Amino acid sequence: MKRALIIILSFALLLTSAAGCGKGEEAETSTAAETAAAAAETTAAAETTASAETTQAPQTEPAETTTEAETTQAALEKWFTFDPKVSSVYLEEIFGESMIQTWFNIVDAVYAGEEYFDCPDQDTYDWVTGQFPDRCFPLMRQLLDPVIGDYSDGRGHLNYVYSIEETHAKIEEFETIVEDIINKTMRPEYTDLEKALSLYCYFTDNFECDYDIYELMETQYVELYSYRVFYEGKGVCQEISAAYSYLLMQAGVDATIMMGDSKYSTAGHQWSYVRMNGHNYHIDPTYGLGMHNDLEYFMMDDAKRGEEYPPEFYVIASVYTQMNEHPDYVADDDTFSPLWKGCLENFDHDTHILRYSYYDYEKSDDPMTG
Repeated sequence: MKRALIIILSFALLLTSAAGCGKGEEAETSTAAETAAAAAETTAAAETTASAETTQAPQTEPAETTTEAETTQAALEKWFTFDPKVSSVYLEEIFGESMIQTWFNIVDAVYAGEEYFDCPDQDTYDWVTGQFPDRCFPLMRQLLDPVIGDYSDGRGHLNYVYSIEETHAKIEEFETIVEDIINKTMRPEYTDLEKALSLYCYFTDNFECDYDIYELMETQYVELYSYRVFYEGKGVCQEISAAYSYLLMQAGVDATIMMGDSKYSTAGHQWSYVRMNGHNYHIDPTYGLGMHNDLEYFMMDDAKRGEEYPPEFYVIASVYTQMNEHPDYVADDDTFSPLWKGCLENFDHDTHILRYSYYDYEKSDDPMTG
């Protein structure tokens, strides 16, 4: 039914365009007749010219109106501007304000093309250069070499992989990629839930699991970088979840990554963890890949996530909890449990009403507001 309706509407537009062409031909015929009459009478020619100008003048107004509408639409589509310094409440709670600020010092130094940044001590230097880049600015893992850099007397040293010019060119390219994704998937008036859902659906439709890397990881150590997702359109769970959480932070949503060991095997897994309206939720963009609008792994509580990954084995934000312990985070809100057995039908962003269907495709009579 929807497909037939689209075809009918398209056909109606074609008829409208054809009618416009017909009016144009009549105008040309009328103008030719008036021009012939003008050859006989000079006064009539002047009147004809004035009449033609009067007739043509209104024709320019629709063109100007269309241009203004296009300009407005273009501005709306580009509402979001890249923020080089993003973090989340989780990172601040776990690492502290000083470490967050030191990370921002690194970002400022890179944008200024400087080799040194203010850093309080060696421990802070090790954390911000090792843990923060992949979570808070994925491209930095490609731009800086943390092994060669060092710390001394309140200053950290950065070793650039590329020249300053190349570094800034790569940053500009990355900024454009991030801006394009967020401008495609969100609008400034979206709630945090709408942002997370729109981005989740974008990931499930546009990215894929890198099974080649996944299989390689079973036999050898592989360096994983979340920036690969932005350039190659694929990755494994560590990369996919970090990329998803990073984009949420860019959009102003508190997010980080969560790790856990499966109760069914020794294989570990990583997903995203978000805070909305004072509650924590698990979101697994990797498990959602290729499952168009499937909501089973969206906004999960601990009980739902615990079906595969027991809460006692969760590690949030950093793998080195013995060095930097995290608070006991609890995701106990099951408000979104009806979604876990269904698929997204539509989300009315004006009324903030989400409609979903169960797997038997019977439309739910219980719309959810968000």
